[in-house]
Amino acid sequence: MATAVPVLNLRESPLEIANRRFSDAAEHSNLSDDLRAYLSTPFREISITVPLRSDSGRTLYCEAYRVQHNGIRGPLIAGLRLQQGLQLSDVQALAQTMTWKAAVVNVAFGGAMGGVSCDVKAFSAAERQRLVREYVARVNSVMGPYRDVTCPDLNTDAMAMHWVMAEYAATYGESPACVLGKDLNDGGSQAGTTATARGVFTVLRQALKDAGLPLTEARIAVQGFGGVGAALALMLDRAQVKVVAISNRHTGVYAAGGLNVAEIIAHVRSGEPLARYAKAAQITNQALLACDCDVLIPAAIEAVLDARNAHEVRARLIVEAANLVCTPTAEAVLRTRGVTVVPDILANAGGVTGAYLEWIQNLQRVHWDESQVVFEIDRLMTRAYRNVLKRAKEQDMDLRESAYSIAVDRVARAERLTPSAG
Repeated sequence: MATAVPVLNLRESPLEIANRRFSDAAEHSNLSDDLRAYLSTPFREISITVPLRSDSGRTLYCEAYRVQHNGIRGPLIAGLRLQQGLQLSDVQALAQTMTWKAAVVNVAFGGAMGGVSCDVKAFSAAERQRLVREYVARVNSVMGPYRDVTCPDLNTDAMAMHWVMAEYAATYGESPACVLGKDLNDGGSQAGTTATARGVFTVLRQALKDAGLPLTEARIAVQGFGGVGAALALMLDRAQVKVVAISNRHTGVYAAGGLNVAEIIAHVRSGEPLARYAKAAQITNQALLACDCDVLIPAAIEAVLDARNAHEVRARLIVEAANLVCTPTAEAVLRTRGVTVVPDILANAGGVTGAYLEWIQNLQRVHWDESQVVFEIDRLMTRAYRNVLKRAKEQDMDLRESAYSIAVDRVARAERLTPSAG
């Protein structure tokens, strides 16, 4: 009789990935069926249509969402992304991931997510402002500094957070703590815009130390050259670390001897595309994932490593600066090949950590200097990494299993103290 050939799921969605991660952690934590169902179900989901008056006077209609997953450990923190083709299931996955991310670094936030499905690249600055403000006007009844706070995500930045804060204030009055990731002039925090990159840098340093590879001897490839990827590449460059590859959504560059990151950033900021940078070899995004390097840092979008390309990865360490980078199928391949993966809920939790520090400052009406903020991000991220590594060794887990186990345990313990959890 012929042996059945297993069917690989080549296109696992962000929600499938998130649900699989939670399901595996629930098994490790021996959750009851009731508590497992409770923690896998979002507290609130909002689907709306946001009308956008274009500069030409035409009205466009954009589908938008707000998902509040779990707030048992504190106010919900919700990234706001503007992404073409965004679906409710994507927002559900990211909201759930934010819950576990806040829990693994042990800051007092729950998880939420917001987003608008739109081709934001085609919008003018005035159109983007109207879109963000119209979105906030439709969800601000569930927002607030002690309920649901907004922070930047894909295609949003400090300016977008200014618009969020202004629209919220138009209804409820001035409240800087309802929005995080703000500009310093809006009450933002020192080092706040680079907090995610700072956290990735801290975790990378710890992981390389444990691997016996000095930071300055590592060859790093960074996939994604947005706010996180560019900031991280510059931090590495300034620390005398060799960044051998960088890519954006269109193209990439590679140089075995290392790239001049500051020069590339200046090149891109001048308006020139990365494809016209002539001092390095041009490569594709897919080629970057398989390039010759010691560390691969995906810092772009979800599910970039799957069953089709995981076997091509040459790096021995992957640090997930983006969310839901590896599908479960891809991770199984990487595990058999001896590749260590530092999971997203740990590696990129510098963002939620920095947001938490900004939230504290806003509530107390104080302003810390940059050295204090950087010290706290490094301290909290190092502590989280060490806790994850300790459990991984004690219970024979990989780093993702350990991180999710810690996060789910913390949320489950909080839920067991309330009558609603059962």
